[in-house]
Amino acid sequence: MKWFGKDWGAPVCEKAQHVPTPVGTACYLCGKPIAESHRGFVLPFMGGPEDTPEVTAHFFCFGQSVGIHPGD
Repeated sequence: MKWFGKDWGAPVCEKAQHVPTPVGTACYLCGKPIAESHRGFVLPFMGGPEDTPEVTAHFFCFGQSVGIHPGD
């Protein structure tokens, strides 16, 4: 899994998977744009042929989508 932003110390934060922050790209969960200061994930997406192969998600939004409440 690719990730962006500041390293938060999780096993997913391998340097080889770190990518530049996709500034301006919409989070696929909340629809708000990714900003330079945000952190999160770039995830594979298996949509139709016209869809993008990857989507971005804020750290907080992704956590909530899998039942984790970041910051608790």
